Amino acid sequence: GFGRNGEDWLGFVFVVDGWSGTPLESNPEGTLEWVEVERIPELPLWDGDRQFLPLVFDADPRPFHGVMPYRDGKMESWSFSRL
Repeated sequence: GFGRNGEDWLGFVFVVDGWSGTPLESNPEGTLEWVEVERIPELPLWDGDRQFLPLVFDADPRPFHGVMPYRDGKMESWSFSRL
C-alpha cells in the first residue's frame, strides 16, 4: 500500500476549470497556482501521478479506475480501465 504503514488508499481526482475568491497564502502541501496543462510534466510529481494525469486531461470524457500498488514508497505497477 501507499500509506506510511503499508495501508491501501482510495483517491479521487476532480477537475476544476475556474474558481473565485482569494487563495490561501500558505498550504502544507505547497504553493497553490494555476499551471498550464502542457507544463504539468515539468513539475515535481510522484511517479504514479505521471501515470494517471494524462488520463485526467486527455480528450476522452469517460472516468477511469486505476490500480497502482506501491511497496516501500515505490510504485510497482499501474493498470487502468475506462468506465
